[in-house]
Amino acid sequence: MRGFLAITATVLVSEVAFLVIDPSLRRSDVALWDWLLWAPPFAIVVLLQSSAEEVLFRGYLLQTLAARFQKPAIWGGIPTALFAILHWEPAASSAMNAAILVSIIGFGAVAIFATYITGDLGAAMGIHFGNNLFAFLFVAHQRLFSSPVLFQSRPFEAPGWTLGHAVSAASISIAGLGGTLLLLVHPYSPLQLWPATDGVPAGR
Repeated sequence: MRGFLAITATVLVSEVAFLVIDPSLRRSDVALWDWLLWAPPFAIVVLLQSSAEEVLFRGYLLQTLAARFQKPAIWGGIPTALFAILHWEPAASSAMNAAILVSIIGFGAVAIFATYITGDLGAAMGIHFGNNLFAFLFVAHQRLFSSPVLFQSRPFEAPGWTLGHAVSAASISIAGLGGTLLLLVHPYSPLQLWPATDGVPAGR
């Protein structure tokens, strides 16, 4: 829940900031009553999907590598790199793809850090669920996610994005992820995570 609330707060702020570089946000064609009807079961699907990815990338892969290698660059870097590659968008420009990958790498780093300091996947699952729930049900920035959402922004794979847009988008995303991390680790934050007793990744 702490991870979910932290990412939800910062995603909302980031979305407002994104309107500065792309004010084309519009209401989607989904009827409100249809959205309300399908949102709860779809949220369950998103929870299962995001949790499964965490079990794979921040659970199985991270633990397997951490059991064999001491360097965080290996047991943390490899799962994050694989996670980022899966989000490559072939239809997007090189600049926007770079912005997407930078954002995904930052997201993966926050999820791994949350797993590291708590010793389990709970916070990372909450972070992933909150991020995906917003992207799938509230504001979509990719055509793939445009069907069930309430609002549609200009897709990242659409033409017309400039290098400046890409840099701005990546900067907003990284700043938002930094805010998420701050909410999770700051001693005065109500969402501060409790550290693991041994200070090592779960399973070590």
